[in-house]
Amino acid sequence: TVAVLAVSPSADTKAKLRGIFEHTNWTLEESRDLHDALKFLESHRTPVVICECKLPDGCWQDMASEINHLPNPPKLI
Repeated sequence: TVAVLAVSPSADTKAKLRGIFEHTNWTLEESRDLHDALKFLESHRTPVVICECKLPDGCWQDMASEINHLPNPPKLI
């Protein structure tokens, strides 16, 4: 099983991703913003992050910069 974190304030985007992932053996975790995503990533090994372009407290570039400081940083989509 591969864990994926979806970071988006959009309920519609997260619902569409849940629909895609329900047909896989991957697990989908969700976060609304950059702060909550980084808090989650600090305590959960997550190899893939799917990030919305714009977040309530940043953007995908901020996410890219922040996750590079994590041990074994996840791949960012």
